[in-house]
Amino acid sequence: MNVEQSLLSKIIQTGAIEEAISRGIEPEHFEDEDTRAVYEILLEHVRKFKVPPSFEAIQAEMQALEKKQKRKLTFHLQATEDALGYLIDKFIGLIKYRTSVDSVREFVKMTDDQDNWMDLDVQMLEIARHLAMVVPSSQVAKLSDVQRRIEEYERRKAEGNMWGIKTGITTLDNLTMGLHPHELATIADWMGLGKSTIAQVLLFNA
Repeated sequence: MNVEQSLLSKIIQTGAIEEAISRGIEPEHFEDEDTRAVYEILLEHVRKFKVPPSFEAIQAEMQALEKKQKRKLTFHLQATEDALGYLIDKFIGLIKYRTSVDSVREFVKMTDDQDNWMDLDVQMLEIARHLAMVVPSSQVAKLSDVQRRIEEYERRKAEGNMWGIKTGITTLDNLTMGLHPHELATIADWMGLGKSTIAQVLLFNA
């Protein structure tokens, strides 16, 4: 079973993209470039129109992308009877497997250099921490891929293309790129200083 395509197919069939978002599934979790591109189409549609796209809308966007890239996408809709939650669990397991393999490879490279031997315990703990945070964190990638992710973050920030929900407070949005499904935001202050008011502002903008 192609877990990536099965999961995305189920999301398209059910329109239940909110469940995938709430579990922290991000485009960079998809190894296949075309499957990732179709997931991004779904996300952008939901962010823009606040509802999941129809199958016809997805097809139109895919055709536009194929025309732009001058090639056929390899993503194919697959019929599956498996529950969405089951497919998400399988997908998260796959992400953790890939991350583990990449991390171990990086660790083995470090062991080849005697200058790194004193820090191997620290690096092993960092690998464990990274694996524990792999979902819902958006940090799933090779450890050597950090620079690309930083550049992607800066590009989105410069374009104002936020992945999270805007708070309506420009300074905060610029710093955080909005509120994200895997985050817990807390509003704390003394009585009578505007906690309820700011909560209303956040809800209104959401």
